[in-house]
Amino acid sequence: MTAHASYASRTESPKPSLSFISTASCSPSRWNISPTASSPSSPNLSSRTTDISVMSRIRLPLSSETLFPAGMIPLTAAVFMIPMSLSPCTDGSTTCRLVFSCPLPCHVLRSNFKSARHRLIETSMSFKEEIDKAEMRSIVSHFPELLTATRLQREANSHFNELSEEGIDGICFLGMGGSSIASRYVISLLSKTVELPLVEIHDRAIPAFISKRFVTVAVSYSGNTKETLLAHKMAVQRGCNTVAVTSGGKLSEGEYDLLITLPAGYPPRGAFPMMLSVLLPTAEILSSQPVTDFNHMKPELVNLSAEWRENNGPLETAKRISGRIPVFLGSDELQVVAYRAKCQINENAKSQAFASPLPEASHNEIEGYTKELAKTLAPVFLRSETESSFNRKLVDGMSEILSDLGYSCTSIMTKARNSISRMLDLTYYLDYLSIELASVLDVESLDVPMISRIKRMLE
Repeated sequence: MTAHASYASRTESPKPSLSFISTASCSPSRWNISPTASSPSSPNLSSRTTDISVMSRIRLPLSSETLFPAGMIPLTAAVFMIPMSLSPCTDGSTTCRLVFSCPLPCHVLRSNFKSARHRLIETSMSFKEEIDKAEMRSIVSHFPELLTATRLQREANSHFNELSEEGIDGICFLGMGGSSIASRYVISLLSKTVELPLVEIHDRAIPAFISKRFVTVAVSYSGNTKETLLAHKMAVQRGCNTVAVTSGGKLSEGEYDLLITLPAGYPPRGAFPMMLSVLLPTAEILSSQPVTDFNHMKPELVNLSAEWRENNGPLETAKRISGRIPVFLGSDELQVVAYRAKCQINENAKSQAFASPLPEASHNEIEGYTKELAKTLAPVFLRSETESSFNRKLVDGMSEILSDLGYSCTSIMTKARNSISRMLDLTYYLDYLSIELASVLDVESLDVPMISRIKRMLE
């Protein structure tokens, strides 16, 4: 069961004395928190609505039960020592009125309501019994289903729409490792059409130019990534409008303006499709862009993958590059796909791999491809049937040069016609490639012992 609450937004007033009236009724269960009209000192506050969980019921001397938000009364009374009174309405309705005065800044009161946990995505996991979360091959094979497994709830959409209408200075994504991949895709997809600054931070701190008018989106699937927690804490302290995206952990227990909780139990890299299906609409709404319909894209992705799955394309590519270090090269939106492939080979196949953006690699890295490394490196070009003539000439030219030096070059081509479809088709293929390479090398693909060890060292 859920209730709804409207909470006051932050204000610059130092310590206003507020008087609030909260009205709760049994049906519908709704809390409306607003300054009383009789309080001349009440500032002009805007309000937002979000889901909160109901912890308990209390019996009133009325003929109905009244619902209270989790922790509101004990936290307000015991911690803030706010005088309260509870009385029935005089109109004879089965409604009670809670009146209290608050000599505290509005953001403290808002933090009080943020203590309730918000789950602002809808999850459709009818296929969940088919996924073995302890088996990377099972997770990868359900890439299209995971892409459509979650979507933002109406409350989250409303929150982001309000921020967009109020005006923000930019969006800053915070994340590390597998939890940071989705934000890289978002920025790659939107940066050429969105005027709003889109920033990604993969570190413990945020830059000085990230002001309180930025929306920061902290993404940590586990909720315990140390660097992300520290950067998020700095964003909270700076007064940014903060969003936390996680499956639990410390991130969900801290401060935030909005919490989006993902289904738990997956390795972060395996949860990439779900994170993308949440982060892309978030950025699109905040930047006033049309929202991507992943349900519409799912059939296309399934059809695109049918051919290469039938021909065992990923397995054949894995055999071709086995024993050498793959270097993935991509241009435009495929630059980030190359980086994802590199990370998947690292974590799933426990092998070294690198990624290089084009055309930049043709201005420096190409000189490092010596004859002596021809048996060590395996260049893999990510391509599209709709690539520009410039990119076609560039890749064909680099392939010719490297082949003359003795390198065995591989090109992986997608037939998709738009940017996001090209990215997802090749990502799906390369995720499979990492699993097939793990099988060829006879290594376990799920566990990441080195990453786990370094995290323990940093605790």
